[in-house]
Amino acid sequence: MIQKPIIDITNLRIGFDASAKSELFYPLINTSALNGDFIALIGRNGVGKSTFLRTIARLQPSISGDVIIKGRPYKEVERSEFSKTLSFIPAEPIHAANMSVLEFVAIARYPYKGWFGSISNEDRDIVHHAIESVNLINFSQRELDSLSDGERQRAMIAFTIAQDSDIVLMDEPTAFIDLPSKYEIVKLLKELTRKGKTVIFSTHDLHTAIREVDTIWLMLDDGLTCGAPEDLALNNTLNRLFENTEVYLDFSTGTFLYKT
Repeated sequence: MIQKPIIDITNLRIGFDASAKSELFYPLINTSALNGDFIALIGRNGVGKSTFLRTIARLQPSISGDVIIKGRPYKEVERSEFSKTLSFIPAEPIHAANMSVLEFVAIARYPYKGWFGSISNEDRDIVHHAIESVNLINFSQRELDSLSDGERQRAMIAFTIAQDSDIVLMDEPTAFIDLPSKYEIVKLLKELTRKGKTVIFSTHDLHTAIREVDTIWLMLDDGLTCGAPEDLALNNTLNRLFENTEVYLDFSTGTFLYKT
């Protein structure tokens, strides 16, 4: 039985119209993702990765094209239902003054209860489990703004776990954290996919992407190329990231080398 995509993108045009402060018109995007896919979105700075993710998350309107989420045009899905289906974590560290980690993660349950609905014991258990799963249980009463960047990213992932969406989008989740925390974050994301979640995250960490993800969405200037990491490496597509630079990635050793 052929599995239907949870995300199906057809002829999507992302960018800004002429009235915006800046313009981006990326080639038409056609791609899809299945339940449980672990996908890294890779591309050079300014190519449009954040714009692409924000468009899928309905935080920025598309110019044209279709995004089908679970068989329905995503613009037609009611907001509270969409929040149960897809969650988005931006690149910028989250700030929430005078709010504890517990209070922050509990907000993720409001799509199921509404802003005026009470949090049930079941919701509290879900929130507790989410915080425990990212090893922040001892930080539950700490203010979010007192955490390190790595701890704050874990709190964001706890939020996503508590939100229990089928699709998780993350924009540069490892950009502001140290090396050990980067591996912890990627491990947590991979564990979500083993539970059937579809995780798509943008990153500049090519080494980690090649080693850990199922699929790479590679944003090049002339369009999006998708494939398994080993396939994109063997056909030398990944090295197109380094065009017009003095370096390249030697996939036999996994190291960056200078061109001679």
